[in-house]
Amino acid sequence: MIVNLPRPAGCFVYDGIDPRLAPVRYASVDNAVEIIRRLCCESVLTELDLKDAYTIMPVHPVDHHSVGIAWQGHTYIDCCLPFGLHTAPKIFSAIPDALAGVFGCFGPVCQVHYFDDFLFVGASRSVRSSTLRIPLATYKSGTINLCGFFRSTDSLQLV
Repeated sequence: MIVNLPRPAGCFVYDGIDPRLAPVRYASVDNAVEIIRRLCCESVLTELDLKDAYTIMPVHPVDHHSVGIAWQGHTYIDCCLPFGLHTAPKIFSAIPDALAGVFGCFGPVCQVHYFDDFLFVGASRSVRSSTLRIPLATYKSGTINLCGFFRSTDSLQLV
């Protein structure tokens, strides 16, 4: 279901939300380029995209009243973090930030992430799957469970 929140001209639907509740800082391409330059031509890059990560973030039952809609006598509630919610990026960013901290413990690997997309950069062969503890074996198929997030292995590759 798509929910469109109409608004009068000159009025923004999120005006009543405290801006301190929603700021998010994103990584940039420049961050990735700086890491690659620092490690020079010996770098090995690995990309990881967490499949459907945004839509599996549960909404606490206490907050269900905030993410529901009544329509034609029925009430519909988003049990997972909905797209378009003003504070959703801030709430969701806590998960990849925590994963980045966990991945940082796995050895001499630099990383940059933008929401659910991770780029690992290591000198020479330090970015092997055994270092990151991410299964990249070719015999694996379907999805892998990575800290509760499921990743499709169809296009997973070490570059």
